Amino acid sequence: MEKRTAIISDYAITFLFFAASVFAFIYSARMLMNNPGADSPGLFPALLTAVMIICCIGALLGIRKKSAQVSFRFSDKKRALWETLKDEFPVPMLVMTVMAVLAYVVLLPLVGYNITSFLFIFGSILYLRREKVLHSLLVTIAFMVISQVIFVYIFKVVFP
Repeated sequence: MEKRTAIISDYAITFLFFAASVFAFIYSARMLMNNPGADSPGLFPALLTAVMIICCIGALLGIRKKSAQVSFRFSDKKRALWETLKDEFPVPMLVMTVMAVLAYVVLLPLVGYNITSFLFIFGSILYLRREKVLHSLLVTIAFMVISQVIFVYIFKVVFP
């Protein structure tokens, strides 16, 4: 990938993370305001998203510094962004991923967390990474076991 394309995609991805962090910070700050105190469910997410916002700003400044050293062949920024998106995000893969997420959302209340998550992760690894079936199966099983141990036994979270 050319340096120019890499810088534009770095900007785009970092800005998306920044926007998501700001949204999450606002949401967690509202939770914190509704229940102020050290035991508030919004305290940790608010602190974490504040750190994420600071990191995104640092990353954007670093990308800006790096982009000053690279000349761009596109005079029009919209065209440059479109070319980068076309190169970085293949439409069939994006459409299949969105369909898989929608299927996950629909199947979750019907089938349950374990089966739906297993199928989603297994299918995603097979489709997106093009891994062999045995490797995908082992990674999926490892993820399911580790997530069960962490969330069910350590954090006591009840899955749907």
